Amino acid sequence: MATAKNTQTATPAQTPSFFEVLTAIAKPVTKLSSAQAQQDPKLALRTRFQASVAEQQKLIRSAAPKSRWFQKLPDDSYVLTLRNGNTALAINGTTYFAVSDAASAVKFLDTVIEGTKAGEMDEVLASTLRKPRAKKEAATPDAK
Repeated sequence: MATAKNTQTATPAQTPSFFEVLTAIAKPVTKLSSAQAQQDPKLALRTRFQASVAEQQKLIRSAAPKSRWFQKLPDDSYVLTLRNGNTALAINGTTYFAVSDAASAVKFLDTVIEGTKAGEMDEVLASTLRKPRAKKEAATPDAK
């Protein structure tokens, strides 16, 4: 005896739209400045400085003869200076450091990155920041 199977067609589950998935993953930000304001300024300063140091390491590894951070001397030694923007950083009263070769220069910069991650460079980096500009007062017309 043949029995009839109850066959129901399954309705596909409602799939979320692209925008629903997007807003579930990330919070929309209407003003970029408000998102940036939530970031720790010390962390942002450290991150930018570390990226600059890493870029100098790449230049030294590629045998570049000089940059704003270093100069390769004729005897293959290097003179290095640490910079934040246009300002040379003074560490223990010294802005220039000599190392014997490229490997030592890269190791020196590795040490700088580790010190920056540990927060040991915070005071030196903060000393190079620009002071906020004073707001201009509205000019008042002279009364006669």
